[in-house]
Amino acid sequence: MLQMEDYKQGAIMHIRLTNFVTYDHMEVTPGPNMNMIIGPNGTGKSTIVCAIALGLGEKTSVLGRAKDVSEFVKHGHERANIAITLAGTDGPVRICREIIREGNKSVWQLNGRSATYSEVQKTTRALSIQVGNLCQFLPQDRVVEFSKMSPQELLKETQKAVGRNDLLELQQELAARRQEETRLMGERQRLAQDIDTLRKQNEVLERDVQRWQERQAAESQMRVLTALVP
Repeated sequence: MLQMEDYKQGAIMHIRLTNFVTYDHMEVTPGPNMNMIIGPNGTGKSTIVCAIALGLGEKTSVLGRAKDVSEFVKHGHERANIAITLAGTDGPVRICREIIREGNKSVWQLNGRSATYSEVQKTTRALSIQVGNLCQFLPQDRVVEFSKMSPQELLKETQKAVGRNDLLELQQELAARRQEETRLMGERQRLAQDIDTLRKQNEVLERDVQRWQERQAAESQMRVLTALVP
């Protein structure tokens, strides 16, 4: 039997859905390594993806689908429930979201006690879960959006997905230093050009000074010779 120690921090250990989209009741126990959900079209594979996003506190916009969370309550029912168990630092972390059709509301629980939405977000952030990051969680309805991301955007989101908060700061600092280096190199090149221009001007002035000195010497010699003529 799998133990929590087999899972990395933040990994999903268990999912339970009740009256959610196509499911009356469904439970999934992912393994600690790569997991694949395989089935024909229309069997509810995407429903599990939606449950993961909504159950971990994301807005419906991250799925690119329904606007209201109440639309995920199964037809004919007033409430749906998503329960997700994660591998935490000090033990399993269980997040429950009850979706109420009337009023488009949600009620949260964290490890069996009532919780606020902000508490759930704080918990998932502490486990480096970023459902809104397309490099970590990619719903099929947002694949086109992912394909349009620039290399810079992909790098930024990948750094976030790694879970090292300092990576993005270091990359931004490196980019700033690179810009400063480029600016200084340009300034250096400009100064070198100015020095070369001044050197050439100085050479011209030196030749002018030399010619002036030669003329002065010639004029002085001429005055001496003129004075010697009887």
